[in-house]
Amino acid sequence: MSSLTTTLAKVILIPLATALSLVAWGPAVAPAVAAPVSASATVSTSQVHVAAVKKYKMATVKKHKTAKSCWTVVGTGVYDLTKWIKKHPGGSRAILSLCGKNGTKAFRAQHGSTGAAARALAKYKIGKLA
Repeated sequence: MSSLTTTLAKVILIPLATALSLVAWGPAVAPAVAAPVSASATVSTSQVHVAAVKKYKMATVKKHKTAKSCWTVVGTGVYDLTKWIKKHPGGSRAILSLCGKNGTKAFRAQHGSTGAAARALAKYKIGKLA
């Protein structure tokens, strides 16, 4: 019975604990490649690969200032809003005014830093400002 309990712990509890810890840290630290866990496997922290966060300079963001390629900065995040332009409930003009710029003040003045707008913005994050 002890062997069965140990096997079940390795097969069910270790992957579950690993998955829950990844959910708690969010997508920025999700493993790049998930390795299968077998009954005889042990999981160590050296087996979890952390995806690198892409860093952009403001000079790069400034190059993306059109409706065909619209990037902005909010806080320390860099966002590609190109696909959001036509979807924005307040109209495309508001988003176009942020293209190639640091849009932190404008975004926070309109939406604050939490809530539905912040969650929508998070979907378009491509990296961090270097």
